[in-house]
Amino acid sequence: PRTQIEVFEEAKPVTEIPETVTVGDLATALNALGVTPRDLSSIFQQLKESGALHADLEFK
Repeated sequence: PRTQIEVFEEAKPVTEIPETVTVGDLATALNALGVTPRDLSSIFQQLKESGALHADLEFK
């Protein structure tokens, strides 16, 4: 048997974020773009690992 699957991805707008922002500002901007909480935590973890975020992360 053969199965055909079509996948569509909704285009999201690109938003420029100023260089100096707070974590809260960044979270608000990402939420406005429709970023999920799971993706938001992944983004912050990647920012910390890359050295772009100098803070302790605590997820509850």
